[in-house]
Amino acid sequence: DPASNEPGGIEIRESSAGLWVSPNWTGVRIDDADNVGFNRLFEYISGANEQKMKIDMTSPVRTEVIPGAGPFCESTFVISFYVPYAFQAPNAPPPQPTSDLVYLRSLPALKYAVYGFPGFAMTWDKLLPNFLYLDDYLLEHNIKSIPNRQVVAGYDPPFRLRNRWNEVNAIVL
Repeated sequence: DPASNEPGGIEIRESSAGLWVSPNWTGVRIDDADNVGFNRLFEYISGANEQKMKIDMTSPVRTEVIPGAGPFCESTFVISFYVPYAFQAPNAPPPQPTSDLVYLRSLPALKYAVYGFPGFAMTWDKLLPNFLYLDDYLLEHNIKSIPNRQVVAGYDPPFRLRNRWNEVNAIVL
């Protein structure tokens, strides 16, 4: 039990290809990345797009961590909302963001190893034990994944204090 709570099991899941909206953020702290990224995404779905359209928020909020070259280097964080089904192919795509810092991107179908756990998971001290637990599981079961590429999925709004759910993911090869 890596985070002193009752974790979910580890699952292998397959995701379909889909369209996501994202900003990138470069820095050290994942909580800063999530705050800045979420605010940029919220502006987009609140009307900061070419059609000034309000777009439904989806969950999870997905944060992909692309580590820097060393232990004290900045990482790149890609924070994403899944674009609602009404804008997924074969339907017309959503409006383009008006900010140069936000972009639409397609993710291919992927296979993930997923480890779910409750609580607030907005800092490295809360996330790292869960990533290590998932990584140990993958090593023990000889499941190959993309090294040093972590994904966090948060399912709850920031104002929810109880019964929160999060997942850490590894892209399985």
